[in-house]
Amino acid sequence: MEKSVKSCYFLSLTLENVACFGKKQKLNLTDKKGNPHRWTIILGDNGTGKTTLLRSLVSILPGENSIYSGLIRTHSDVFWDYKRGDKLYPFVEGRFIYNFSFYGKTNITREIRSTFEGISIIPTFPKGNSFEDFFIPCYSYSAARIMSRKDSSRNQIRIPNASLFSDNYPLIDAEEWLLKADYLAIKNKKYKTYKNQVEDIILNLLPDVSKIEYKIQDKEPQVLFKTSFGLVSLENLSLGYRTMLAWMVDFAAMLFERYPDSNNPLKEPAVLLVDEIDLHLHPKWQKTLIDFLNERFPNTQFIATAHSPLLVQEASDYNLVLLEKKGKDVIINNDPVSVKNWRIDQILTSDLFGIKTVRPQKTQKLLDKRTKILSRPKITEKDKKEISDIEKELDFIPYGNSQEEIKADSLIQEVLKKINS
Repeated sequence: MEKSVKSCYFLSLTLENVACFGKKQKLNLTDKKGNPHRWTIILGDNGTGKTTLLRSLVSILPGENSIYSGLIRTHSDVFWDYKRGDKLYPFVEGRFIYNFSFYGKTNITREIRSTFEGISIIPTFPKGNSFEDFFIPCYSYSAARIMSRKDSSRNQIRIPNASLFSDNYPLIDAEEWLLKADYLAIKNKKYKTYKNQVEDIILNLLPDVSKIEYKIQDKEPQVLFKTSFGLVSLENLSLGYRTMLAWMVDFAAMLFERYPDSNNPLKEPAVLLVDEIDLHLHPKWQKTLIDFLNERFPNTQFIATAHSPLLVQEASDYNLVLLEKKGKDVIINNDPVSVKNWRIDQILTSDLFGIKTVRPQKTQKLLDKRTKILSRPKITEKDKKEISDIEKELDFIPYGNSQEEIKADSLIQEVLKKINS
């Protein structure tokens, strides 16, 4: 019988005088009902504190870190300088909900808090409880997401959130983990299930991989991936493939380790923080990533940073947060413009990304110049000549919404040119 597991998810993060965040403000992680959002996508220009928010979430997990001379010290002996200034008093507070479920029945929930006020992390629990009653299975990944290779991870104790504080902290060796699971699966039913689940993730995640094979090459066991170009070793897969494999296999392995008595650890409660989740992903992957992760990890709360309008388009029903520079501070906008059902070009030119035009800059300058001339009260012969030159340089400007429509529009324009010539 499957063991009942209680959950704990983030509801909000409040911070003051932490890195680029000055005055006290809140990152809201709930929906309109006050329940934790399944997905939160944090947007903003480079240098607006997206990674700082993820690190702040990890830093207030009781028992996760310690404070040392104004630095957050993780268990991997990595230090994070969270201070905004020597004379400013930093404040970070997290609110969590206990016993909530994204998948299945939700029982009576409780709210807990964890507060850091510059000296120590102070958890606040319901009377009669301790932190052990509200363990938060939180796992995070930096933009680097480096995979361990060849024996480097065998004797290493994996720290769930260390990579978020150090780009050089390696994740689990996916090949080594698969080889071990393949070996243990022969006699151990549990590991056979683990292996099958991870293989399912890989085969459904990597578009051109149709099969995973385990072979001995040069007297060494090796995992090979069957593609349309033949069998390919892990190290010869594309960087995008390896990056996805690195954190996906690491996350799955963490859940297997965290929930050894569960019939399906991937369905158990977890919080996943990913910095630049869209990194190295082809647009096709970006369009399907959210649905893919929701299906494989149905009880996981996802909090990620991104720069992709494609990801925003697919997450428009979830929680979008925009970080905006205002003078010397960064402001957390928890209620940016709604882009539900918007096209990609509309999202790009919205306040979420602030791009003024989706056309090439040279083309837009010519269009602006033509508009300026046409807006004059009187059009001279010189103006007409200039407009004619602009239109010749512009040649053809597509207005269709798809490649087929653009092609049809181009043919129509060619016919009109022949008629008018």
